[in-house]
Amino acid sequence: MDLSVSAGPGVVALDGPDGAPLVVPTSWMQNLRINADLTVLVTVKGDSMAPGIPDGAFVLVHLIEKQVLKAGIYAYNLDGHSYVKRLVPSETNGNGQPEAISIISDNPAYPPKVLTGRKLNDLKVVGRVRAILAMI
Repeated sequence: MDLSVSAGPGVVALDGPDGAPLVVPTSWMQNLRINADLTVLVTVKGDSMAPGIPDGAFVLVHLIEKQVLKAGIYAYNLDGHSYVKRLVPSETNGNGQPEAISIISDNPAYPPKVLTGRKLNDLKVVGRVRAILAMI
């Protein structure tokens, strides 16, 4: 998918540059219990998730994992921008939904943010990051 997500201040989802597609074997995804038909490979821009996800890396996003039921790295949209960050849910309410979600950058130069109340409704999770492919 020609899409970029930010590991920084956020980017608006736009078509990416023309380039050769990357190919990931479906057998590898099956071993990781990833549905190949419900995944996208997107480019990360920014350094807030470095060093684990460097600027320019590709992440494989499993689109079926749209709920933040456990801590992990997710691609999401918030306030018109697309991001990839570590999302950590708090204790759940009676409906099994988190009371709050912490948005954490792996780079300590970026402070964490916490979403609570109605702001949680603005968080649109695209999917959970299941693999990181960095170009060397």
